Amino acid sequence: MLRHGLRYEEIAILELMRNDEWQVAVDAGWPALVNATARAVAAGRIRPTALLQCADGERSLTLRANLARLLVELPDFQSPRDPVWRHR
Repeated sequence: MLRHGLRYEEIAILELMRNDEWQVAVDAGWPALVNATARAVAAGRIRPTALLQCADGERSLTLRANLARLLVELPDFQSPRDPVWRHR
């Protein structure tokens, strides 16, 4: 895990993405999670690139797939690279 230097909210996103716990933790569902994440990104509290770098070193395919799904749904998100969604 390459979580050193991540912010608390970034770690929380990674933990939610690790499995399908986000379905229990987020009352209003996936759209609410996407909207909350987009607001946090816009405010500078969550850095998508830092999440991608950390996810790249994770074993969990579910985490990488869920994170990829989340990030591509963010407005104006453009990945600086393409590894996370390849599910090595």
